Amino acid sequence: MDAAYCERMHRLRESLRIAGKQSSNWSRFEAALKAARKFSLASIDDGVQLASYPSLPTTIGNEFRKTLIRVETCRTVLESVDALYAGLSGKQRVLADRLLAPLVDEALTANRDMH
Repeated sequence: MDAAYCERMHRLRESLRIAGKQSSNWSRFEAALKAARKFSLASIDDGVQLASYPSLPTTIGNEFRKTLIRVETCRTVLESVDALYAGLSGKQRVLADRLLAPLVDEALTANRDMH
């Protein structure tokens, strides 16, 4: 993970005043986002090059696998967000909604349209 992203996560943690028991949920959230950011649809193309025009069953099979991986990635991020929010105060939740929503959106949509 790049230094700028790590610094961004550190500043967000400080802004939210994550402390004590909240730390383990924050770490889980960070790990889920890291996995989502690394997720690359291009890496699961089974070596099929765009110019090779695979058969329709192969194309649909590839899309199906990509969708399953995307669903699993979203589920993992959702579970981590649920756990994080369960330990936050009302004030922290309001701030987290503002600060974390763009970060989660970025992580989940960065590779959605790669083919």
